[in-house]
Amino acid sequence: KKITCLTREFKRLLTLFNYKSKSKEFINISMDNYLPVARKPFGEEKKNYDLRFDSSASDFIRCIWAYTCSLYLTSSKFDCNHPNLLIFDEPKQQDISITHFRNFLVELSEYTNAQVIVFASFENSDKAFKEATEGLRFKLNYIDEKLVRPII
Repeated sequence: KKITCLTREFKRLLTLFNYKSKSKEFINISMDNYLPVARKPFGEEKKNYDLRFDSSASDFIRCIWAYTCSLYLTSSKFDCNHPNLLIFDEPKQQDISITHFRNFLVELSEYTNAQVIVFASFENSDKAFKEATEGLRFKLNYIDEKLVRPII
């Protein structure tokens, strides 16, 4: 039941986040290691392979989002051992559109029983930040300077 839920949520989120590199019908969660895998749509070899090898860079980021969120959702549904903490460091990599990034943030905003921390620069644009977060409940901790710098 848990694997079925994990797979269903993962595929739903891939769609929500606009993953396009591979048809969802060829994507599953491995029963060996519980990681996302894909299978070839044709040929004699029916082996699964790591999904990252058949995804664009931006789609691989979407996979990370979907997998991390689907683990949380599955754990919540089945009362599993999840710390209810999700941390994303610059999740808008590889020029993912603001629209798709907003879908991600909207999804995260629904996780009211978890602590979600997103470190994001929003292309260093206040306009992009406002567009992506409009109407969402969140607490902003604006950092005006570099967090890591040489000790003088």
